[in-house]
Amino acid sequence: RPSLLQKKVLQNIELAGRFSVLNMSEKGMEDEKSTQLAIGLNYWFNWRTVAKFSYLMTREDNKTDESTFLVQLAMVHPWAGLKNKKKK
Repeated sequence: RPSLLQKKVLQNIELAGRFSVLNMSEKGMEDEKSTQLAIGLNYWFNWRTVAKFSYLMTREDNKTDESTFLVQLAMVHPWAGLKNKKKK
């Protein structure tokens, strides 16, 4: 995240990326290989709330390529991580 920028809106933006490969093969079956590339932009409203916008490209052997645009909102519950304290 560009935390040293002057504008607060720009400080809350985060660039994300992911590349994955999945090889599936079974004895006597044809080998299949699937690759994914995801490029995304995250916007952090606060330490526990983020909006994610990403573009996912999937390529599978012997099949057509797929592209998907994903939007996600993730929030941590305010009580997450708090331990119950027993009253004496």
